[in-house]
Amino acid sequence: MDLANLRDESAAPRFKRRHGDKFLPESTDQLIRSWAIRGEEEDVGNLSAEQKFWKYWLFPLRDSVRRLWTGDEREKRWGTFRILEKYFLVGSRRFAAGPITDDVEWFLPADLGPETTCERIFAHMSGRTSYCQNPNCAAPYFFPTRRSQKYCSDVCAIPAQRDSKRKWWSENGARWRARRTACNAREMGPEAQDK
Repeated sequence: MDLANLRDESAAPRFKRRHGDKFLPESTDQLIRSWAIRGEEEDVGNLSAEQKFWKYWLFPLRDSVRRLWTGDEREKRWGTFRILEKYFLVGSRRFAAGPITDDVEWFLPADLGPETTCERIFAHMSGRTSYCQNPNCAAPYFFPTRRSQKYCSDVCAIPAQRDSKRKWWSENGARWRARRTACNAREMGPEAQDK
């Protein structure tokens, strides 16, 4: 969730401090360097290792996670495999038999190996993600506590609740007030009505 809600480079060091122990052991410098060299038209040597990490691994991973987060169940299943393969090199060359070898396949091990931490994290996401319906939400990617949950928090739900109440009052308010006035008049009795 923190990765999906990661805003910019100023928040990246904090994210790395909080969650680096989960993903850093599974990221590879060799792959990041390869992407940086292929992606940069200018001299990639001017970028620090940290800048390459943010630009060619963390932020593209964040964007992929965001697409995965808002996708349907099928997209989440396929997206999870692609993310694990592309960013964490989870996979096996054994499954990549074909006439052309994809770039990532050169880096994949011969067999799957044991399940990784990142594999478990991405498997947990399937079917459990939601996007806050409040357009002004600062962290719209969240794990809902119930299937029908549209907002990440009570604070984000307030504008929609106000709109709903405003709509109800505009449609039903006059009728409700008339019934309420009539009911109060009956409860007070005839003496109160004469005054």
